[in-house]
Amino acid sequence: MKTRNGFVSNSSSSSFLIYGVYDPDVDIDVSTFVDLEILKPKWETWHKDRLEKYDWHKDETFEEFLEGVMEDGIGEALYILDSILGEGFNFEHHSPFGDYHYFGVDPRKMDDNETMGEFKERITKMCKDIFGDDVEAGWHEYAWRDG
Repeated sequence: MKTRNGFVSNSSSSSFLIYGVYDPDVDIDVSTFVDLEILKPKWETWHKDRLEKYDWHKDETFEEFLEGVMEDGIGEALYILDSILGEGFNFEHHSPFGDYHYFGVDPRKMDDNETMGEFKERITKMCKDIFGDDVEAGWHEYAWRDG
């Protein structure tokens, strides 16, 4: 029997583990996740950097950016917010097959001086602030293989 060693190019897998909420049925936008007054000056710096590097979206205003980023979906919006806000923005979105959604924080983002109970309390408060008091935060894990 011959055994193949190394990378298999026609197979992939993915997984995640977060503490947060599953498929909250709410209408959300960028302002749900971040104070726009805090975001705007950070966006201006980020946008200026992108212009210098890539000559990208030259005439785009902050308001047009907000409108455009939400057109691409909340997952893309959170990805861009993460690149603008940096390490302090830890909220994640996962949608394994596009028809349901997980929002939360990876436990590896727990503060060094934070207990597990404090982490769960902080994330529960964050989820309730974003999605309302009716949501229940908990552990969510998902793994899948494609190919």
